[in-house]
Amino acid sequence: MERQLPEVPLFDRVRIQAEVLVPLVTALERRLGVEEAHQLVREALGAEWRARARGLVREHGDSRGALLAHAEESMAGDHLAVQWLEFTDDIARLEITSCEYARFYQELGEPELGHLLVCENDDWFIEALDDIDFERRHTIMQGAATCDFCYRRRGSSADAPPS
Repeated sequence: MERQLPEVPLFDRVRIQAEVLVPLVTALERRLGVEEAHQLVREALGAEWRARARGLVREHGDSRGALLAHAEESMAGDHLAVQWLEFTDDIARLEITSCEYARFYQELGEPELGHLLVCENDDWFIEALDDIDFERRHTIMQGAATCDFCYRRRGSSADAPPS
């Protein structure tokens, strides 16, 4: 049975989850070591985000529709400033130039946990979309000026790497 997420905006959900997940992951790091703790979190949360992606594929009919729904949810509110560089049927390239998720985790003093708990969701989500490739080289959460995103439909004419 698929779990239904409460009707709470994603940014608010991230802030609420941080109250539980940051102390939990910190305790796991102390007990298991950072690498093993993070791997455990990746296994647990990755499964949830892959299931979310599969649910959105069913709801929207294909990977592209699921990806657009995920992007709409992620960009809701004024929590991300997005600069679209390219958007076609085969490729979507964008930069996040301002990120409230990163600011929140940086203010907590936990940007690495923010990357694990927020940024890696994109990786896990895309893993369930068998016809979309994803590339991100840097994130604001980890100290870069922007986050770069490139989503490319596999087997499309847009097979050149982003410039």
